[in-house]
Amino acid sequence: ERDQARTLRENRATVRALTTERDRWKSQASPDPGSTNSETAQALSRCLEMFWMSQDEEAVKRVFRSHADPSLREPVITSAQHFAAALGELGLSLAPDAARECFERMDLDSSGWLDYHEFRRWFSIISSPLEQWAASLPLGKMMGRLLGCMRASSAEPIREILTLNDEEVNAVARSLAEGATKMLKTQLAQMKVAFKVKGNKAELSRAVGTGKFGTDKMSVGGVENFFAGLTDRIGLPRPEMEKAMMEEHC
Repeated sequence: ERDQARTLRENRATVRALTTERDRWKSQASPDPGSTNSETAQALSRCLEMFWMSQDEEAVKRVFRSHADPSLREPVITSAQHFAAALGELGLSLAPDAARECFERMDLDSSGWLDYHEFRRWFSIISSPLEQWAASLPLGKMMGRLLGCMRASSAEPIREILTLNDEEVNAVARSLAEGATKMLKTQLAQMKVAFKVKGNKAELSRAVGTGKFGTDKMSVGGVENFFAGLTDRIGLPRPEMEKAMMEEHC
């Protein structure tokens, strides 16, 4: 009986050890979804913080000065590397080659460095491809429509929105977030279809050639064929422009 009890305790200890090891392995192999969501929220919060910083004139000046050459009398950025670092703090990421090209374009007086006015002037118009795409979405129109619902009967709606209280602003923000979510999902779904169609067309093009005149075979003849012309091969020209256009485009 003692041996059986001892064996049972050892088996239980072994099971507990194996269970602990299994749970440890699972926690490493599969991150906690809550932890992942928290990391995503932190990353988005940081992006939003950098966005607001980029909209603040004094914050932009501080970033510019922090990357300017301290050995010069006037604060200027003297290299594409420091320029890219300054943009990175403001939420704009550029590859080294793109940063170098942009730095040269911003240097309007060809001095070899950027003063604050050059930096600020170009920084205000730089936008990433994603920002350019997002700017095409009717988010501003949606916000205007929602604000109009709050003060629809006012003769001076822009002045009237100054009277919105915190509860009304929060209500508009929640509706805007709901609408933006639906808009983003719709746009992404449409883009997936568009890219899929584009990919299918590319595969078809590779399969049959480079286009409607594409071919992977070439037939050649001799000098006599060249001087004989094309009449015997393809016949006399019969221009039927309208019919051809209908077949091509309709």
